[in-house]
Amino acid sequence: MTASYSKTKMEVVASPRRLAILRAIRRSGPMSMSDLAREIGVTGGGVTQHVASLESHGIVRKDQGMHRTMVSIVPGSLDSILDELRWLAS
Repeated sequence: MTASYSKTKMEVVASPRRLAILRAIRRSGPMSMSDLAREIGVTGGGVTQHVASLESHGIVRKDQGMHRTMVSIVPGSLDSILDELRWLAS
């Protein structure tokens, strides 16, 4: 049997591409998948994988609009990471 490993929120957010996604959304507000791909310089498939990872950890959510899917940060979703960093820094 192979042991499975699940990344923590902090590990998921530590990815430079995922941080770039979060920064872009924070700066501009909810963004479409295509706008995110253009903003951070990855393919549509690449941004889809990164957003899926963030979404599976409850950090972002996707909302289907009439013509495109918008991605936004879930309020409070990064609080546990901030708490852990504060604890580490104390």
